[in-house]
Amino acid sequence: MNLNHLRHFYSVAKEGSFSSASQKLFVSQPAVSKSVSELEKFFGVSLLSRSTKGRNMRLTPEGRRLFEYARSLFAIERTATDDMQALKQLHDGVLRLGTTATIANYWLAPYIKHFKSLYPNILLSVQVASATVIGDALIDYEIDLGIIEGEEPSSPLIKTVQWFDEDMAFITAYTGDKSTIMTKSEQQKSVWLLREHGSMTRDLVERILSDNQIKPHKIIEIGSNEAIARHVAAGLGVSLLPKATVADLIQLNALTEIKLKNAKNMHRPLLILNHPDDNLQSFAASAFQTFLLQKNTTI
Repeated sequence: MNLNHLRHFYSVAKEGSFSSASQKLFVSQPAVSKSVSELEKFFGVSLLSRSTKGRNMRLTPEGRRLFEYARSLFAIERTATDDMQALKQLHDGVLRLGTTATIANYWLAPYIKHFKSLYPNILLSVQVASATVIGDALIDYEIDLGIIEGEEPSSPLIKTVQWFDEDMAFITAYTGDKSTIMTKSEQQKSVWLLREHGSMTRDLVERILSDNQIKPHKIIEIGSNEAIARHVAAGLGVSLLPKATVADLIQLNALTEIKLKNAKNMHRPLLILNHPDDNLQSFAASAFQTFLLQKNTTI
C-alpha cells in the first residue's frame, strides 16, 4: 500500500470533495483522483461513491472502514513527529548519566542543577559506580553518557572526550604553616595512606609518585578517599588525593596542603565517555556533553 495514496484518500474523505482535498494537499485534482483510484485497485474495492459531476462523494462501507484506519495511522504519525520535535528541542526526554563517586560527590551537582533549570522536563538519573562499570554500562546502552577520571578506556566501542584536568593535593594533618615544603626523603619516610589496588585513584597516585621518583616505604590501604582524608587529619600519615575531595577540610584547618618540591604532573584528567557513532547519542546526552564542555570554567 502506498501511504501517499492513503493520505490523498484520507484528505478527500475528510474534506468531502476532491477539489477541497487538492487545495489542502497543494497538488492537482487529477493527481488526487489518480491516488484514490490506485488505492481502490490495490484493495479491489470501491472506497468512494462519486456524484455524476464527480465533485462530491460519499464513503462506501469499505471506505468508512479504511478511513478509520487512516485516521488512526496519521494520528500516530502526528504524535511521533511532535514527540521527535520535543526530544530534539529538549522539551522532553531521558538522560541517564554514569559517573564515579568522586565526580558525583564533588563536581556534578552544579552542572545538573543548571542543566535542569534550562531543560526542566528532561528526566535525569545518575548511576554511581567504578570507571570500569560505567564503561560497560555505556557499551550495553544502560546509560547515555559516562563521566570518569583517570585513564581512557581502551574499548573501540567508547569515544573519549577530555573534560578538564583535576588538581591533586598532597596533604598532611594540619600544621599551621601553609608554606611547608617536604623533601623527597621526608616524603619517602612518611606513612602513606592510599586506596586499594585496582582503584583508579591508586593507579593515578602511583603514577604521580613514580613520575616524581617517590617510593613510599610504609603504606596503609583505605577503601575511600573521604576515609583517607579523615585518617590523615587524625595524624596517621600523608596522602595524595583529588583537591576537590579535601578542599573543605583544608578550609577548616583539619588538613594542610603541602608543596612537593619540584613536583610535576599533579593532576588527573576527567573524561566524558560516549558512543563512537554520534547518531547513537540522544539529543539530551549530546546537549549535556556540550553543556559540560562549555561550562567547565564558569560554574
